[in-house]
Amino acid sequence: MVNGAGGTYLELTDDSYAQLSLESIVAADPDKIIVTEFQKSDGAKSRDRLLLDPRLKNVTAIRNGAVMIADYTTSIRGSLALADLCEDVAEFVHPDLFPAS
Repeated sequence: MVNGAGGTYLELTDDSYAQLSLESIVAADPDKIIVTEFQKSDGAKSRDRLLLDPRLKNVTAIRNGAVMIADYTTSIRGSLALADLCEDVAEFVHPDLFPAS
């Protein structure tokens, strides 16, 4: 979804899956961060937790407030909500391509 929206998904050095640590986020210094959460009702709290974490203060995405929380279930379920999420991700990655509503 991120690649399809024109972003670059953080690539690991091998083909394995890894849960990102704070250290790996700092080392990657991403411009934007998208976090998926499973059945969490308050994405704003999770977003604020990242934005206010002093260990991440030098990360570009944190400095710019460029953190998006997406529902994990929506991202894998294949329902009509997936199309909305794809559009939300595309707008987050390239806000300049979406006129203000």
